[in-house]
Amino acid sequence: MVWSQSSLGPIQAHAATCDTGQHFSSGRLYFLEQKDVLAQAISRLIANKTDQWISLDAKRAEEPVYDRNSISKYLEMIHRDSDRWRFFRGELDKPVVGVTYEDLMEDPQKWVDEIAHTFGVSGSTSIGPLPVNKQGNDRNSQWAERYSRGH
Repeated sequence: MVWSQSSLGPIQAHAATCDTGQHFSSGRLYFLEQKDVLAQAISRLIANKTDQWISLDAKRAEEPVYDRNSISKYLEMIHRDSDRWRFFRGELDKPVVGVTYEDLMEDPQKWVDEIAHTFGVSGSTSIGPLPVNKQGNDRNSQWAERYSRGH
């Protein structure tokens, strides 16, 4: 099973009241997170403002504006969700493999092959070129630099 770091309150509550082993019966879980949480927070802010969560989504005409408070809010959410996942992972009696977004994007085929092998998928797992593109650009870098300077 592949997990990311969003909306974990209900999952954390569920983990405390059930036999998680019955829901996660495979031998291994994969946990996806991003190394650069500031970049992740900025991306969330931009996606929320533009409604463009992946490059294939139509973008609203509204251009996002820098908002330090919103970036801080998203950073807090990311850290909180990460803490919740760490708690949840600790409740499972299963090995959890951490995969970073950056490593996944660097070599997606490697991770597809590993995950397919783990779950007993036989045959071709070739994914070909990814249909999405990285959305970060100079604006993201400028906002990260501005945020880091305290502005």
